Amino acid sequence: MHGGNPLDWDANEFLILYGVLIVAAMILRVVIVNWLRPEGHPARIADEDEIAVIAGGPNRYAEAVTARMLATGALTMPGKGQFAVLNRPQRPTQAERALLAIGTRMKWRKVRRALRDHAAGVEERLASRGLYMDRGEAMQVRLLQLVPFAFLLGFGFVRWKVAQIREEDFGFLLIMMFIVVVLSFMAFMKFDRATREAKSELAALRATRDRLRRAPLSEETGMAVALYGTTVLAGTSIAGFHKLRSDSGSGGCGSSDSGGGCGGGGCGGCGG
Repeated sequence: MHGGNPLDWDANEFLILYGVLIVAAMILRVVIVNWLRPEGHPARIADEDEIAVIAGGPNRYAEAVTARMLATGALTMPGKGQFAVLNRPQRPTQAERALLAIGTRMKWRKVRRALRDHAAGVEERLASRGLYMDRGEAMQVRLLQLVPFAFLLGFGFVRWKVAQIREEDFGFLLIMMFIVVVLSFMAFMKFDRATREAKSELAALRATRDRLRRAPLSEETGMAVALYGTTVLAGTSIAGFHKLRSDSGSGGCGSSDSGGGCGGGGCGGCGG
């Protein structure tokens, strides 16, 4: 590459530079989020629902509740993506009652929708304890993390206009700009709202309960899924639920308050 204004570089040189800048923007996005993440307040977390929300947001919460009901025989999966009530728990939680109120048969989309309000209640409780960003605070960080991607899109747009004037082929540049848009969308939607203290407590819980990741007992299924995602169900009698979630791109580290999984972390307890 030669020096001077990058906008004057030929198409191939600029594309190499743009690819490098995409990687740099991804790294910078993580740095920005970690820098802006609030410290929060130290607190012990023992509640399974709270652990699930910190680890993976509303999606992980719904997975933990559903896995617990499958493991205890309250629910069964008669077909892929379908759930049916098998036995009503003697002392159902509010979340379990919400699922049972749907009907005798339901799909995952309805399960998640029925638990959405309960997950929001857990999020508010965590925010009041300094373990979760409130919605306003989270929105600020969400937007600020997109600054590197916004710069990239603007930079790419200017080079695209130059390519039009020069009558250059700019198809690959548009593809790379589309990739930036997708990365921006994923970063915005799969945002981890846990504070530093919450993430520290979650790491401590995982360190002391590592056995749950490998061999959870039936009554420990909900907690295992809360901590580690549905990957802990692989090889168990309810492995079909893990397959359902992994096929949809979740099941491991999930995270966000938007309803998506990050395949990882994007997220709650899994990434920036």
